[in-house]
Amino acid sequence: TPVSVCDVITSIAGPREGEALFDPFAGWGGLLLSVARGEIPSLARLSGNELNPGAHAIATKLLSLSGVDATLELTDSAATPWPMTDVLISVPPFGVSLQEAVDLPFGRVRELDIASIAWAAQSLTPGGRAVLLTPRGWTFRSGASAKLRSWLRSNFHVSALIGLEAVSGGTSI
Repeated sequence: TPVSVCDVITSIAGPREGEALFDPFAGWGGLLLSVARGEIPSLARLSGNELNPGAHAIATKLLSLSGVDATLELTDSAATPWPMTDVLISVPPFGVSLQEAVDLPFGRVRELDIASIAWAAQSLTPGGRAVLLTPRGWTFRSGASAKLRSWLRSNFHVSALIGLEAVSGGTSI
């Protein structure tokens, strides 16, 4: 994810002093580094998960070299419960199907993007905020996407859906 997009996500999320922040799909740690570069005096917790051992090793080293006090677990966020958090920022993997369908409050799904949005909403503390960069498809598809939208509308406060120019070459993501 380009640094400029990481900075926009961080800015929209607006982490504040004393809050816990979590990135379930940390990749090389770009979002966590963006948070650390910000003007936030002290977070209660800065953490993330990454499944890929190579990306995890790079992210851990980059965070360490940058003097960032973050906990980065080498684990599969699709198979590990997410911690309750005040702020969740992430770029979930695009176009990935889960090996097994998961039960969510609005039904069973196999699409990781749909599950990630639901898991993000469920892991927020009262007043918490989530900012995720996702493909646009879930905003208009039927089926699980429509059920997700209805569930979000009924149970959460969605401030905005923001369309960005393509951030991944050759796609509309």
